[in-house]
Amino acid sequence: EKDLTEVLSNQADTKPSSTLLDQVIRIIGAKSWVAEKQLQEPPLNLINLRNGILDIETGQLHPHNPQLWFTSVIDVEYNPNAECPNFLKFLSEILPLKRTQQYKSCLATHSTGAATRAAHLC
Repeated sequence: EKDLTEVLSNQADTKPSSTLLDQVIRIIGAKSWVAEKQLQEPPLNLINLRNGILDIETGQLHPHNPQLWFTSVIDVEYNPNAECPNFLKFLSEILPLKRTQQYKSCLATHSTGAATRAAHLC
């Protein structure tokens, strides 16, 4: 089978035909084929975000890694210093006692897996 570079260099001065496009697609498919057994679900503690992969057990943000085979990305950028004024306002409205608010906030944070972020609240 011809290499992609060879196929394209022979056609540099002409409009690509459907045959050429089919050849290019076949070559790319053959070079990028992965056996199904190589595809594994990413670990459940990892969340694929716009700016990296968040490990919710450690709170660490890692660079994207094509070896993890994520099939989707959450269109959010992780910011470990982000504040949540709307959530805190909501808690103050429904839970008048400050200690109860702190406890509920701690539970909510732990339920998302961000336990390291909640340590100062509990």
